[in-house]
Amino acid sequence: MMHIRVQDQTLFVESLHFTARIEGGLLVSLVDRETGAEFCRPAASAFPLDLVYMNRESVGAEPGWSLADGPAEGTQPPTRNVTVRSLSPGVARVIYAGNNTDRELFVRLDHETGDLCVRPSGQTARRGLMAVASRLMCPAILSA
Repeated sequence: MMHIRVQDQTLFVESLHFTARIEGGLLVSLVDRETGAEFCRPAASAFPLDLVYMNRESVGAEPGWSLADGPAEGTQPPTRNVTVRSLSPGVARVIYAGNNTDRELFVRLDHETGDLCVRPSGQTARRGLMAVASRLMCPAILSA
């Protein structure tokens, strides 16, 4: 059975081929169901969604966003401004709300292929937004 379960700020993803854990928008675990091989492990990483402007400037966390206790600013996603919601058993949203920007990861399991599909989006009061870039990738890939 394939599904996405939400607990606090974490998405637990179960596919026919893998399990994954996404915390605050960062992929921190990806495990092959058949072999048990883990392809990434938790590590400090940048903010999960960057706004890219026409002048090629890339902006991570909005100034003033509260970050979790622990590592230095910029190494953990914000917790108080993050909302994680389940929309159905195979679909969830991770929403980052700020004063000047709103960003979102739309996460779903494709029931035909078992693929994990992720679509970043965002909006800002600042002119010239060209793209929203996701840093969902595993922070540290394990060697075989």
